[in-house]
Amino acid sequence: MPIQSSSARKAKSPRRIVYFANGDTMEEYSTEEEEKEQQQPVDTSMLSWGLYLQFWGVRIATASFLTCGFLGGKLAMLFGLSEPKYKYAAIVEHYRARRR
Repeated sequence: MPIQSSSARKAKSPRRIVYFANGDTMEEYSTEEEEKEQQQPVDTSMLSWGLYLQFWGVRIATASFLTCGFLGGKLAMLFGLSEPKYKYAAIVEHYRARRR
């Protein structure tokens, strides 16, 4: 049975591997800050009423904002509002500049 060195035991697996069209790959590892952020969830039974209400208020506001952003994007695509408002002006200006 081979003995593993301490560096082999502490080797981190990549969080994500990115594959490029030219055949290159890049491995992304998590940082210490990201690992700290992924700690255990908050125990709401230990919070005071003020912190408990603040915790749920922030959570509801965040979920509402993300939901509105998602649904807004889907509705814009549904109604064909995905093009810039003044795209025609930029195209006209481009052709005008080319003529000079």
